[in-house]
Amino acid sequence: MQQDNPLVVCCLWLSRLAWLNLCWWLMTLAGLVVSGVVPASVVTLQMMRRYLQGKQRVYFSECFVEWKNEWRRSNATLLPLLMIALALFQLFAQVSEIQNSGWLIVLGLSALPLALVISLLAVAVLLELSVWSCSVKQGWINGILLLQHHFALVILTAFSAGVMGGLCLLKPICGIFFLFSPVALISMLGMMKIRPQLFEEHK
Repeated sequence: MQQDNPLVVCCLWLSRLAWLNLCWWLMTLAGLVVSGVVPASVVTLQMMRRYLQGKQRVYFSECFVEWKNEWRRSNATLLPLLMIALALFQLFAQVSEIQNSGWLIVLGLSALPLALVISLLAVAVLLELSVWSCSVKQGWINGILLLQHHFALVILTAFSAGVMGGLCLLKPICGIFFLFSPVALISMLGMMKIRPQLFEEHK
């Protein structure tokens, strides 16, 4: 009966979010941040899906095994997209400071929408990597298809990441427990709506 108590359910999910976020930090640091954050994010999304499938406990050893398995594939698929997006944002930031060259300003302004599109594609690819085991090329194709057919889910994920990032900048201590895991929960709830077959009870 305790499982039907809203307060108990709320506390249970808060503890799950805090635990998964700690696991996300540990996996990210294990890859020295740059090479750790992408596989850590993929694994956190996977573990969140397992919770929504009915799994009661997720252990760090389980996360770390999946992280090692995902490290090469996820970095090879997503890091190029992220590097291109960051380079375009940097180009926009630098060119926007130039006042005397009209064509450079046009170049910088054109870099911004391209950077945003690539960032959204990276979010879509991240979501697909957490669901399907596939090659780098197929991961990009899956991301493009998700972006085309379920744009709202990609925007929801990106928006929730922005909100949580902003909140954690205001209250850094919150970032320890609630930086990425709430984003993973929102994303997987959205995925559950469009692909309910992926959330059958975990065996």
